[in-house]
Amino acid sequence: MSWTLYTRNSTKKLDALIRPTHVSHNTEKNTHTFDSRLKNLTNTWFTKQQINPLTLGCNYAAEKDPKYYINDLITHIENAIRYSDTKIQNTLRYLATRKTKQIITTNTNKTPHKRHQHNLNQIKKSYNKIT
Repeated sequence: MSWTLYTRNSTKKLDALIRPTHVSHNTEKNTHTFDSRLKNLTNTWFTKQQINPLTLGCNYAAEKDPKYYINDLITHIENAIRYSDTKIQNTLRYLATRKTKQIITTNTNKTPHKRHQHNLNQIKKSYNKIT
């Protein structure tokens, strides 16, 4: 009889280990809401297009029109070419002119930098009215 009692107890223990008796689930939903990144503490309201550049963060820099920075780029390239070997200066000038023409032609038809700059200028104007 002791052998059957021992096997019954061991099978009960094994069954308890194999099948979990109660699994607890967290049924409470997370109701925490986060505040938005932008806080408007004034009576000034911005349009959706004006808020878009602001949501990109403080390190966002609007792309400038190539005509503003292409002259600086050309002078820096020319100075670098002058310090290079005299035998390859002409080929470097040729490559530099091809690349600058490519930059000018690819960026002239794109206007997002104009729209972003316009929106940022409107925000600056409204900010200057407040202060």
